[in-house]
Amino acid sequence: TPTDNMTVYAKWKHDDTTYYNVTYKANGGTGVDYTVAVIPGDEHTVVTNDSANIEWDGYLFIEWNTEPEGDGENHAAGDIITPTDNVTLYAVWELNNDVYTVTYDANGGAGTPPADDTEYSYDDIVTVRSDETISNPGYKFVSWNTVQNGSGTAYRPEQTFNIRQNVVLYAIWEKEGGPSGGGSGIGSGVVIENDSNDNESDTPSIEPVDNKPMMFLKDALYPGVFFALIMSAILTFIFIWKYKNNKNE
Repeated sequence: TPTDNMTVYAKWKHDDTTYYNVTYKANGGTGVDYTVAVIPGDEHTVVTNDSANIEWDGYLFIEWNTEPEGDGENHAAGDIITPTDNVTLYAVWELNNDVYTVTYDANGGAGTPPADDTEYSYDDIVTVRSDETISNPGYKFVSWNTVQNGSGTAYRPEQTFNIRQNVVLYAIWEKEGGPSGGGSGIGSGVVIENDSNDNESDTPSIEPVDNKPMMFLKDALYPGVFFALIMSAILTFIFIWKYKNNKNE
């Protein structure tokens, strides 16, 4: 029961069914809408297009905008906003006008690697150059590879690919007389070694057994044993002879 004037303040609890949705749209790019639910009054950090899993092949992401034509409020990734209602942010794109190059590396070989002075645009088709201007004494050319040790993507001369970044192609060499190489994933390094003795067996040879008849008394027994056997036989014979003579007397 109040005994004087009293001020009572309301205490609020968030309704778990009430959120403000921040929705990110590809706006010409690829990827489904990415939506984040924000509790009213909470701050939200604007995400990157990578976090929203949104991209556009051949275009560069610039920022987000509250209007699809880009004439609304701009928001860069990392900005802090406090939604007061549902918000939709549209990706703003710019055509990728970057220039890309292809460089060839002899990778231990001699001579001048082929030169490609073309300034390629994003997704242009590149035709791989010949290896005729380089050599490596004792080795033969296998392929070009995007990784120096041969573990990347391999290309043969005249093959084509779409360029989307600067590319260095390294010559991959194989020792002459070695197994044929080429193709993707050679993976054995800059030079593929081959030892001509690899196929020789390391198992020691076994000499054939002498098939001459083994003489039991001569070869199998020591001379002392042979003599003892002879003496034993003689003594046995003498003992038996004397025994018979004594019995007959």
